[in-house]
Amino acid sequence: MRAGFYALSLLGATLAVGSVCSAQVEISPFVGVYVPGGPFVNGGGVSPAGSSVYSVQQDIAPAGGVRLLGWVRDDLALTVAVAYSPSGTTTQGGSNSPIPVPGTLTYEPINLSARGSVVTGSARALFFVRPDAARRPSTYFIAGLGWLSHNSGNAAGAKTDFGPDLGAGLRLPLTPTIASWVEGQILTFTALAPNLLFSAGVSRKL
Repeated sequence: MRAGFYALSLLGATLAVGSVCSAQVEISPFVGVYVPGGPFVNGGGVSPAGSSVYSVQQDIAPAGGVRLLGWVRDDLALTVAVAYSPSGTTTQGGSNSPIPVPGTLTYEPINLSARGSVVTGSARALFFVRPDAARRPSTYFIAGLGWLSHNSGNAAGAKTDFGPDLGAGLRLPLTPTIASWVEGQILTFTALAPNLLFSAGVSRKL
């Protein structure tokens, strides 16, 4: 439900970009690699049976998505994008349980893997180094806002992070209507550690 709400929000932003930049709009499918930040769940507890501490973190995984770009001028563009990654989860930690010898504990490590996924979205501005970047190869810098929804395949549930979207990339026009690009971005933070997305795509003018 949350992912659907955020996707609808991005759709609204997409329509806004299209109306502002209707003369020069590009659509681009892309693929990449998602590199997680810190654990999105930290937990534990104490009971008569002992105590436990654990954390749940996403795994590195491939990602894919679609991006809409609208040129404001030849060195500035606005983008909205959504991406999905079948990133599983790893739960790590340990538990202490009493054993028959009085005053002693036995430690049992926890290391569990489960299915999971990540859905991301962003709304960003691309600042190009060249003043004629709409027609020539150019590097660019990224600044905007993003969200990332963690979905765990176990009882840890889901969590959504919001934060800055920062990065840099390179765009290479191939024809007057087609261009390729590569970029690396920080897409929000989880437990003060950045979530990273490295991606590449081919865009086409609408």
